[in-house]
Amino acid sequence: LIPAWYRFTSEVGGMMPEHCAQRFHCGAEVPIWMNGTHPSVNDTVDRMVCANFGGSNCCDRHLSIQVKNCNDKFFIYKLGPTPTCSIAYCAGHRYPCPEGEWSPTGLPPCQDAFPLLPDDPTMEGPTAVGNSFEFKCSIRFSPQNADQILQFAWTF
Repeated sequence: LIPAWYRFTSEVGGMMPEHCAQRFHCGAEVPIWMNGTHPSVNDTVDRMVCANFGGSNCCDRHLSIQVKNCNDKFFIYKLGPTPTCSIAYCAGHRYPCPEGEWSPTGLPPCQDAFPLLPDDPTMEGPTAVGNSFEFKCSIRFSPQNADQILQFAWTF
């Protein structure tokens, strides 16, 4: 990252979080969050940002940045390079869907990735067809979610 002023724009929001970003969030193994508040309108402030390596205080390593409030419409951040590739600046206040849940955008509102079926599947067969055999599996599922995917694995 070249030292310069940057603006975050994404579906998760355009501000660095002012609280601890948990490890493996923000698309990084070690997320960097801002330890302090954002400035008032048209102010520019110096702030410390923290890298969370998973230690007890959530600020295992820190860097200095500058933050500017641009007419209360957005913020820009004067950022420098991070020490390693696994460390990245975090932005946004919305977190992705947790494991086992999904949405079309990957952000809340989320729903179960593996919804429960209303009934157990039913199976017919096997039926011999030439040198092979066939099974028929019937599953009833909710038509409310057109994006459902059903995956089957046959083991013998």
